[in-house]
Amino acid sequence: MPAHFRPNLIAAALSCVGIIIGSIGPWTSFLALGSSGIGECGVITLILGIGAAFALTPLLSRGVTPQVKNHCIGPLAGIAVLIVAVGNAACILQRGTEIAGKIIGPSVGWGLWLVVISALVLSITSSTLAQLIRAQATT
Repeated sequence: MPAHFRPNLIAAALSCVGIIIGSIGPWTSFLALGSSGIGECGVITLILGIGAAFALTPLLSRGVTPQVKNHCIGPLAGIAVLIVAVGNAACILQRGTEIAGKIIGPSVGWGLWLVVISALVLSITSSTLAQLIRAQATT
């Protein structure tokens, strides 16, 4: 296995866990109230995070073999989660109302921030893994 394979694989697996936890956590907060991600598009990110985790599981247990064909699932899932999460964050930030010169409205919750960061990490690390697997397959 290449030298950078194992750290990228561990980071990709941890980012899948971050996507799953963030999908369940609050995506919107206003004053003391919060709205869970499951109420919005968190179901989509939850399913994509679980799918990416299942795609990475054979790499964790068996390593790289010529039969591994699912190395592109991680980058695609990471990009899809990133698109959904950033779109939701933009919608949340546009919900503000101006009252007496101040904009009052909901803010992005920690769950959505965790999903955005984890999706970014998953996209980068899993695409690095895919390149390493392709390079390993050609040699």
